Amino acid sequence: MGAEITTVDFTEYLSLPGVNWSRLKLYGHSPAHYRLVADAPPSPPTPACLIGQAIHARVLEGEAAYQERFAVAPEGIDKRTKAGKAAWAEFEAEAAGRAMLTADQAAAINGMAEAISKSKTATKLLSRCTLRESTLTWTDPATGISCKARPDAMDPETGLLLDLKSTNDGTMDAIRRDVAKRLYFGQLAFYRRGIEASTFPAGPTVLLFVESTAPHGVRCVVLDDEALMAGDNIVEQLLTLHAKCEEAGVWPGYEDRVETVSLPPWVTREAAV
Repeated sequence: MGAEITTVDFTEYLSLPGVNWSRLKLYGHSPAHYRLVADAPPSPPTPACLIGQAIHARVLEGEAAYQERFAVAPEGIDKRTKAGKAAWAEFEAEAAGRAMLTADQAAAINGMAEAISKSKTATKLLSRCTLRESTLTWTDPATGISCKARPDAMDPETGLLLDLKSTNDGTMDAIRRDVAKRLYFGQLAFYRRGIEASTFPAGPTVLLFVESTAPHGVRCVVLDDEALMAGDNIVEQLLTLHAKCEEAGVWPGYEDRVETVSLPPWVTREAAV
């Protein structure tokens, strides 16, 4: 089945049927981890997630969307005092359900957005990606599993996919660790499956990193062929496991036996030097 491309808000996206990457990757721990999160009500965002959501709104959707969804708390309010409690209550009323940012968080978001706007490479890539926060829904042909994704930005002409990531460390070594540990290589492979199921051409996938602290360094990277192949493999494995669990109605935890642990390859390489 070909992918459908729609524009819906995030709340509606969450209600759509299908597994997304943030849930599917939990099978990398165990099916029980997936089931726990799938059955639980949404949890409030952590401070890091809140900053990530805010910078996405600011950069990908624009200043108006950012102001509509986020409110910045005034500085100097002491909520231990009567006057401070009254000032905070006034702010909450003015926020009117918007997510609340501290002044420091807002300053970081402003700095990140400004740094991205000064990057010629980032701005050129973003200018090509006219589809922002669009929703892809498709059926995986191998397993029959319904899938959904919400890529940050896409170019419908070339199939270019861009994903914005905030990070504490934009050095190449740190990015390599993040791509591996946070399974970004799997995320991009999952998105590419949705794009390939659509009428879009298959294009390059770019990760746009921006540091969350000054000077808010910006770096744009693509994954090499080995990483892309590894991403395809892990997506296939997780979708297959998900399909088996759905069919059996059982989501087991870790293996209930004694297992052997080997050292990571980088440890053995360093020990041999």
